[in-house]
Amino acid sequence: MDQLLILDVGHGNASIIESQGLFAVIDAAPGASLVQTLSKLSVSSIEHVFISHADEDHIGGLTAILSSRNLIVKNLHLCPDLKKDGANMRRLQIAVDDSISRNNTKLHLQYASSHASCEFADIAIYTVAPPGSTAFLGNGGRSTTGVPITSNSASAVYSVYHAGHRIALFGGDMDGQSLDFIKANNVAIDSDILIFPHHGGLAGSGTNMEEFTQSLIDVVRPKSVIFSISRNKYSNPLRAVVDTVISSKPEIKILCTQLSKQCSPESSFNPVLLDEYSKHLTLLPSASQKSNEYCAGSIKVILQGQNSVIERRLEHTDFVKSFVDSPMCGLYNSDN
Repeated sequence: MDQLLILDVGHGNASIIESQGLFAVIDAAPGASLVQTLSKLSVSSIEHVFISHADEDHIGGLTAILSSRNLIVKNLHLCPDLKKDGANMRRLQIAVDDSISRNNTKLHLQYASSHASCEFADIAIYTVAPPGSTAFLGNGGRSTTGVPITSNSASAVYSVYHAGHRIALFGGDMDGQSLDFIKANNVAIDSDILIFPHHGGLAGSGTNMEEFTQSLIDVVRPKSVIFSISRNKYSNPLRAVVDTVISSKPEIKILCTQLSKQCSPESSFNPVLLDEYSKHLTLLPSASQKSNEYCAGSIKVILQGQNSVIERRLEHTDFVKSFVDSPMCGLYNSDN
């Protein structure tokens, strides 16, 4: 079965794509969820690993994958970030060199191109941002117009196709510069699913999140929006972001991997009651597996081209309606 798995990793991103027994990974948050899922799927070889940028919540689990004697990574797609330093980065550098030596892993620089970054089985993945002039300098450089390049503006953005149909847009930590570049170059990124950038948090200092969200929804036109969040870190997704998504497209389906405290505050959070409403959960490993702090948990998309579906979507809707006190995603549309 071809599938896209958006894993519950808490505050971070990690996804697995499978087609005809071949695998790709997009982002590798720290924690056990990604490695455990790869093991559960009996993955021994990964065709492509894409890391949108070098923030810990996107790259922190890469060292474990590259160092594993049970996994071979054939291709590794990275964005340079000269400002990232420290012991974790040293360990990752060693792991990259080791993987190149042991497994002949190929390194690739990521930038927007009209050609697919990779194609395997029924999957095609395009990097739609940043521009090449930004990518080769990375965080710490300046754009062609002299604007400072940040980790956000250098973050890779991915458009994933299955059987020729645009299934998902992975926003990474894209900002307004990336979105302006995509729009200026008329890049088609309309997709069934949007994995929202910044976990629904602030997309850079001074960003008007209502305007950013509205513009992003206008060009992606998703049927579903997924926020990969932690219940206990930050206050994501921002209410302003969710409000704008809903007002822009009331029929949209919103899923958060974990249960935001804005939707169910600590005082009314009842893990025992949660157990009674867990039929929507997949059998995939998730960061909230033991704590019962899930909302959608780890999410499975069954890939069937334009007929792809999110598994147990209706069960998740029932869960939100039955358990969540004040769901941001359900305050405006009882059919959401």
